[in-house]
Amino acid sequence: MSARNADESEGLIAGEQVAAGLEKAREKIEALKPGIHSLYEALRNFGLKTQTELQATTDKLGASYHRSAHDVRVSLTDQRKAFEA
Repeated sequence: MSARNADESEGLIAGEQVAAGLEKAREKIEALKPGIHSLYEALRNFGLKTQTELQATTDKLGASYHRSAHDVRVSLTDQRKAFEA
């Protein structure tokens, strides 16, 4: 076997090893994707929120209601609609 053929043969083997290594890495990455990896993800799948998120929503809605309920420019009818929503 000539030196050139040996180099080409070694290059082919190295290329195959790289391809096999990349395929193995791809399989490992794919194995990491499926499944639930955190409580946050699990809650989201059920359409649920964390206590912190719920409290933030409560605070925001409370502030909005307080603002509209105590503003003299908002009619009583609009205040009632806001409260019912």
